[in-house]
Amino acid sequence: MRDLLLHLVIMEGTCRPVTSSFQTERLCLNDSDVIENIEISTEARQHVHEDDLVGCIHSLLTQLRKAKLEPSVNTTTIELMRSLLRFDYAEIAKRVCSVADAQTLIDFIDSLTNDSYFLSHCVPDTARQAACLALEIDARVPVVPRSLFSNSDICPGHDWCSRGYWTNISIWCQGALLGRISDHNYIVPLLQIYEGDSDMHFVSSLANEIKSLKEWRERSSPSSVEIIKAVSLTTSEQFFLQTFSRC
Repeated sequence: MRDLLLHLVIMEGTCRPVTSSFQTERLCLNDSDVIENIEISTEARQHVHEDDLVGCIHSLLTQLRKAKLEPSVNTTTIELMRSLLRFDYAEIAKRVCSVADAQTLIDFIDSLTNDSYFLSHCVPDTARQAACLALEIDARVPVVPRSLFSNSDICPGHDWCSRGYWTNISIWCQGALLGRISDHNYIVPLLQIYEGDSDMHFVSSLANEIKSLKEWRERSSPSSVEIIKAVSLTTSEQFFLQTFSRC
């Protein structure tokens, strides 16, 4: 059933792509915007009780629905998300009552974790927590970020559909989600990886571009511990994919 729903999500996304560039609005354009957003944020906090999980979800979704086509990353929604992330991720996901709400939250987390202002002004742990919440929601509701279908382009990396890889659709869609919400300073945003003439290459989930791992390593600065963790994770993932493909 999950694979069937993912098929429908991809078909709908490719048939009805997002027409905008799906870039988030700037958090603060001028001083007046800063003051206005802070006032709204204070008012929002007054209406959210610390122990009211349902209230936190409702308040955030109410703000996000006002943006209609694009999730709104601003002071209000960031503060509401931070309030929500104090709760257990699994408990939050259980209280997402519809596919539409799940899609709204996934789109917002996608925008949040790719917003330059948010990433530069908030602690990295907030983005990590938001990514964990996205994975919990995805585990319960099969949705993918709408940004993957922006500008009438086919979902990046989904050319594998024509090569008979539909049996792995859940893994590929989760990979697409991870590629969007991960910190790309330390995690390669890949959907596919293969060996070239002189280097390993990957298909970026951000722009559907073929890039060299060597070039990515030169731009990033992971520590030795992070490199060891990445190699261990990649090895485990390759083993899982090989096992899954034989089933």
